[in-house]
Amino acid sequence: MSSHKGTAFAGALLVWAIVSSPALAKDKHKMTPEEQEYYNLSLQQELKAAHDYNKTPEGQAEIRRRFQHDAQWEADQQAAEGAQIQERMSPNYHPPVQQEQHMCSVNYGDTIGQVPCP
Repeated sequence: MSSHKGTAFAGALLVWAIVSSPALAKDKHKMTPEEQEYYNLSLQQELKAAHDYNKTPEGQAEIRRRFQHDAQWEADQQAAEGAQIQERMSPNYHPPVQQEQHMCSVNYGDTIGQVPCP
C-alpha cells in the first residue's frame, strides 16, 4: 500500500466515522444493540487496520513525512510571528494608515441606509 493510499484510507476512515457517528445523527433513530455492536466492531477493525499499516515501512515513512511537515509548518509559523514582532518593535516602524471610509446615504423606499461610497 503506497503512502497516498494510506493517507486516503485514513481520511476516508475519518470521514466515515464522522458521518456515521450516532452522536451526529440528525434523526432520532436509536441504534439497536446489534447495530451498536456492529458499529463498535467495525471501528475496532478499522483502527486495527490503521495500526497495522502504521507498523509497515510505508506507514512509518508516512508518519515521518507528516511529522516533518507539521514540524516545518510550526517553525514557519513561529518565524513569521517573530518577524512580525521584530518589525513592530523596530524604531522605524510606522503602523499602516487606515484610510477613512466615507459613507453615502441610499434611499431604500421608506428607509434611508448608509453604505460605503464608491
